[in-house]
Amino acid sequence: MTNTLDVISQMLPPLSNIKHPLEGCFYLLVSAVLFRWIYPITWNKFLKSISAANGSKVSNNNDS
Repeated sequence: MTNTLDVISQMLPPLSNIKHPLEGCFYLLVSAVLFRWIYPITWNKFLKSISAANGSKVSNNNDS
């Protein structure tokens, strides 16, 4: 049985060579921009699904 990391490194060689956190953030940003450009409706549905709830349900406690 193969290790999951081995399978991922074979499928995505550039991602296994990331040496710095900023480089990883750059890859995430580029992939998000490409995904948004190719699938705009799916991207908007995804953003709506992870967005915060409406603030009207949150009570304001000003006890300070």
